[in-house]
Amino acid sequence: MEKWANYGIAAKRMDETGHHIQKVLVYLAPCSISSRAMIGALPLDKSFIIRQVEKGETVVTLIGYEGHWQKGSNVHVVEIGGAKYLRTDGNAIAEDNLGNLPDF
Repeated sequence: MEKWANYGIAAKRMDETGHHIQKVLVYLAPCSISSRAMIGALPLDKSFIIRQVEKGETVVTLIGYEGHWQKGSNVHVVEIGGAKYLRTDGNAIAEDNLGNLPDF
């Protein structure tokens, strides 16, 4: 099975404003297998994922579909005014945006 990335983000936890991610639910080395077979999701701080992306690790979003994961978008770090954000697009907007991931 082909590995999609080093990390796959399946869900997010936002702060009270709804603009900034606090934690993400991450699977290590996600690939195209049944979501029931992928165990061991870890809740990790946003800062951990930012460090991994900056070190050159690959991160994607994961979309659950009919009992399987689908590879979503690549995750990038955008820095605006000294603050770092996780985004799946290249927009220079001062908030996190990982698409339509569910909350956990």
